[in-house]
Amino acid sequence: MIGPIPPGWTATRIGDHLREPIRNGYSPVCPTDPTGKWILHLGAVTGDGLNPAALKPAPAADPRVDSALLQPGDLVVSRSNTRERVGFAGLYRGYPSPCSYPDLLMRVRPRSDLDAEFLLYALLSPEGRAYFERSARGTSGSMVKIDRAILENFPLRLPPLSAQRKIAAILSSVDETIEKTEAVIDQLEVVKNGLLSELLTRGMPGRHSTFRETEIGRIPAGWQLLALGDLLSAIEAGWSPQCEPRLAEESEWGILKVSAVSSGDYVSEEHKALPSALEPRPEIEVKPGDVLIARANGVLALVGRSAFVHSTRPRLMLSDKTLRLRPNPDRLDGFFLHLMLGFEPVRAQVVEGTTGSHMRNVSQAALRRVMLPVPPPDEQRSIATIILGIDRRTTAEREALRGLRVVKAALLDALISGRIRVNVPVQEAA
Repeated sequence: MIGPIPPGWTATRIGDHLREPIRNGYSPVCPTDPTGKWILHLGAVTGDGLNPAALKPAPAADPRVDSALLQPGDLVVSRSNTRERVGFAGLYRGYPSPCSYPDLLMRVRPRSDLDAEFLLYALLSPEGRAYFERSARGTSGSMVKIDRAILENFPLRLPPLSAQRKIAAILSSVDETIEKTEAVIDQLEVVKNGLLSELLTRGMPGRHSTFRETEIGRIPAGWQLLALGDLLSAIEAGWSPQCEPRLAEESEWGILKVSAVSSGDYVSEEHKALPSALEPRPEIEVKPGDVLIARANGVLALVGRSAFVHSTRPRLMLSDKTLRLRPNPDRLDGFFLHLMLGFEPVRAQVVEGTTGSHMRNVSQAALRRVMLPVPPPDEQRSIATIILGIDRRTTAEREALRGLRVVKAALLDALISGRIRVNVPVQEAA
């Protein structure tokens, strides 16, 4: 089923524009060590196209691998996956080389009248995704399939070749901007981790010339090693009543989920709505500047993780699976405390003090015994300011990335359907 066809475009299908029949790949037994030949993973095709790094070594002397080698301009399409991922496609641009593809992918070689990049965007468009999800077959809840006939019959609204290329160029430029923004975010994370390692072990640059060995490693001689309990004014636990399965915006108050604390440096707004029959408890309301810890979790890597509160909407309360640490403001900066709780020698002490087998729990008594390297308050604030600056830049880049993805989704839908037409110079259209 295909919608309205813009003037000058044609209604067609992929099977009418192929240089050769669609072919399934081949999945050999792969060696551990590189051989000079490569094969893609099934996960190499994503909702954003091809990830050329998702590969493994292929046998060096297997004729069936050679028969499945890709050429630049080939598309590979997932023929078996979950319903949300089946039909994901990617465009092979010649790297790595030589490279083959596995049995769960199909290879498409379009003729010269169908631009390969335009076809990729058509396959990944909202209409393309709906076609594959509708056409996929299978009773398994986790894996369904499409076959060559389904892919051949994929419906296309096909503009002239010059317009195909213009559409592909517009969408490619957005993709390039997305990739550059992702690279900036990755680099900011590298810079942050490197700085943290330096600042939390050597202090502010140029400030310390002598160091001493302690039970948690080498620290500046001017820093103290103190028990966390001596630096806090309080450790507070929360509350977990039975909550109604309602949307958050239906309630002014909510109970913070432990995942809001254990999933990043900053507390997210994941919560359950407070039942209307229960009175809120303002004394355990989460507020900007709070330092929270995941008190209980079934995953050891997540228990004891800390997060800092920037802002909360709506009004949220601590759950009984979270703890709030209230540092003495004259001795310990809140954000610096959060950074130290993620510092490996400190984090190891927190984890060591947990109890339980299936559900791990942070013991308040053990938490108070955790030893913390403590700089003077002004140095704590300086370290916190540096890291906060990087985090603000990262947040801005992530917001920009979200905006770019919204723009791409809207453009992809409108350009591939022809609701937005591209202008092509007469000489290019000829």
